[in-house]
Amino acid sequence: METKTYFSLLEKNMQEVDVSIPLESIESFKIMFKDLRIKERLIETNELLNDDIKQYTDLMSCTSGERVSVKVYLDRHPDVVKKYFNRNVKRWGLEWIEKLRRNNDSERKFLENARDIYYGNFGEIFQTVVALKNHRLEKYVATSSRADGVDEKDIQSSIPRILPFGLKDVSSVMFIHNHPDLHRDTKISPDYTGEAIGYVSASGLSKKDIELADRIYNQNFRGKCKTFVIAISENGLTYAYQAGTSKEYKLRV
Repeated sequence: METKTYFSLLEKNMQEVDVSIPLESIESFKIMFKDLRIKERLIETNELLNDDIKQYTDLMSCTSGERVSVKVYLDRHPDVVKKYFNRNVKRWGLEWIEKLRRNNDSERKFLENARDIYYGNFGEIFQTVVALKNHRLEKYVATSSRADGVDEKDIQSSIPRILPFGLKDVSSVMFIHNHPDLHRDTKISPDYTGEAIGYVSASGLSKKDIELADRIYNQNFRGKCKTFVIAISENGLTYAYQAGTSKEYKLRV
């Protein structure tokens, strides 16, 4: 299935593309992450992540009345997600169009796979998915021993594996990764009617994601195939950006 069709899922929750992590990749990385030193480093960065989550919790939680998690609130109010489906984002001196929708089944499986690899901890997974014009998908996985991100060189290492296909045979390239739910412990009223963008956007695409996507696109795929960075968040939402479309990128080229 072409990535174009996958991207349209952000507008129409139709048939799914399998973005789950291949079993052989899961098993090989689990062996690597048995290493005690790696586990300790991962636990250490998860503690830092928990500190960030606590800050969001203290800042955004309601303090009285019936309360539910933000994830439950978004489940109960699909209109809130729909409201921000296609929005212009201005943050960190960047401006881009971001699409979002609910996670689909294979994306939830991707999140489960990631937690499995890291033995229940959060660790970033970057999976490069190449959609060929014959509808075949190729997947290349990069992991990190830290909760705060995969090195760009490891993400870039998938590029030489794509080129032998010949870009004329590539429909699109997706850089899919997982984001933690920064509002995991935040509790709000189930009947909340205020501005919800803070709850929706906190676990979405970052400046690093946008700049990485634009850089990889410019260096490898510009004028050849569509390129996307997609964040599958544990908050139940999926965020997507088409590389090369940010205001800053267009001003540079």
